[in-house]
Amino acid sequence: LNKGELQQYSSADELYNKPRNLFVAGFIGSPPMNFIDCTLVEKEGNYYLDAGSFMVKLPIDLGKLVAEKATGPELVLGVRPEDLKISLKPTENSIESNVYVLEPLGKDTIVNVKLGDTLVKILAPPYIRLSIGDRIWIVYDLNKIHIFDKKTEKAIL
Repeated sequence: LNKGELQQYSSADELYNKPRNLFVAGFIGSPPMNFIDCTLVEKEGNYYLDAGSFMVKLPIDLGKLVAEKATGPELVLGVRPEDLKISLKPTENSIESNVYVLEPLGKDTIVNVKLGDTLVKILAPPYIRLSIGDRIWIVYDLNKIHIFDKKTEKAIL
């Protein structure tokens, strides 16, 4: 419920894996889903999510789907902290950043990085050996991202 209005009535798995809007996506999960403002850009037949400080290349069919369903180019990229991984070197589907804050929690460590002006949380194993300022690459899985229409706040993917 958001302001007395039912947002989504589904199983716990459905709420977690396929939230219908930004409110549900941010409400379910701990730590909550990361949200990054971005713009859908088409260049030479390829589609990208341009977040200013980085770009995510989408498969062409996915880019076309997002372009068809979105009310405009302004979007929100959502990714859960546990769906991000850390690499100490560049890999495919990775974004370079630096460790900003470490939050050891016992069984997990939350690694905070800044992507542009956005603080992004990554759920990492407790044994990870990192220090503030370390250069890392955030590895994402295109099958685990969420894309929301910024204007309507509804899920596109």
